[in-house]
Amino acid sequence: MEVSITLKNSRFSLDEQQKNKIESALQAIIEENKAFICPKYNLSRLSYETNFSTNQLSAFFNQIIGLHYNDYINKYRIDYCILLFENQETHNLTLEGLSKKCGFHNRNTFISAFKKFVGVNPSEYLRNKKNEFLAVTSDKTGTSISRNPGTGGFTGLFPNENN
Repeated sequence: MEVSITLKNSRFSLDEQQKNKIESALQAIIEENKAFICPKYNLSRLSYETNFSTNQLSAFFNQIIGLHYNDYINKYRIDYCILLFENQETHNLTLEGLSKKCGFHNRNTFISAFKKFVGVNPSEYLRNKKNEFLAVTSDKTGTSISRNPGTGGFTGLFPNENN
């Protein structure tokens, strides 16, 4: 399969062999070496490291992957962030610190990308995960925890509670 792209009156195409070489290079550089963690990792640097022109790489991202380069890199960063959440490696980090650890220049870009790919901002995501954990935990123990409006306290926390 050959993918053709036209840029400002010039035409070039990616043949199947080039497509496969780009895929292999991306796997080695982006996935295995985690180049996405570097905040200044851009298309020019990727071009230099892969020996493909920025035009060829852009064509690959847009036509084959279906994402612009920045979205592609940011998706890896967000996936990495979620992995850090799941491995509980984020407890001592602020959103700013987490954004830097995942390769973002700043917190606002991180939050925007997170919301774009996950659907909620990082704080909401963590809150939802915490609520899921509490629901699963209470299901496993056979208890439920609910607020008791009459007393201002909670019921269901202890096995032999008198209501």
